[in-house]
Amino acid sequence: MIIKKWKRLFYLCFLLSSLHVLAEPKADVLVWTAGSIDSAKALFTPGTNVVIHSREEDEKNERKAGWLAPRARDALFRKIGIETKISGMDELDKDILMMSAREYTIPQLRSEYPMLNESQLKRLQREMKKVK
Repeated sequence: MIIKKWKRLFYLCFLLSSLHVLAEPKADVLVWTAGSIDSAKALFTPGTNVVIHSREEDEKNERKAGWLAPRARDALFRKIGIETKISGMDELDKDILMMSAREYTIPQLRSEYPMLNESQLKRLQREMKKVK
């Protein structure tokens, strides 16, 4: 139980750090945009230290880290056929399952997720290897 609590804390820190995008020091303006970065930069005068984050860039960085957005994660769980077995999990636990599939062996996963059988865990591992 203690290991599971530490593992939750570790993955929470991992998720937060993977979503964190470092800003340039002493930015005058920090902007998040759903549009193009160039069009957002054009709104500010030259010489202004503008740091712009785009949804596309953030999503690309998240995928590089192996993290899937909740919709994509849930679609993957439906594809594998485990959504009903993990319906009692909260969002963080689902993210931990997703990331654990990338790092742990089947026996380790079986001990943490007894509601999932070996073939489901193997399929989850195969699908998570495709993410990037």
